[in-house]
Amino acid sequence: MDVREANRQSEFVHRQLEKAFEDIDMNHLETITLAYEPLWAIGTGRNATTAEIAPMMALIRQWADNARVPGGGKSLCVLYGGSVNKENTAELYAVEGVDGFLVGGASLEAFDFAGILETMAKGR
Repeated sequence: MDVREANRQSEFVHRQLEKAFEDIDMNHLETITLAYEPLWAIGTGRNATTAEIAPMMALIRQWADNARVPGGGKSLCVLYGGSVNKENTAELYAVEGVDGFLVGGASLEAFDFAGILETMAKGR
């Protein structure tokens, strides 16, 4: 069954974090940039809503707190990826916990990518 349909995204992301960092010294985790992109959004052009993204950002940061990452979840740089474009950048950047973006297709078009950068330069 699809993880999203079963409403098991949190469990899935938590397991991914545990597996990905099982052999990593947590004292160095603050030097690593994490990117979160919903599996169902990859290559689909479909976006997660801000209501779907915010809990995942919180989960990632809570995981870091629980893993005893120096500085906790606040010390991590967490990017959101998932059909980021110049039209939705401001809304996505306003989500608590999103530090930046992993830009896919929009990075291939200079005008679109510049729009993303301009929005981010304005700040929150």
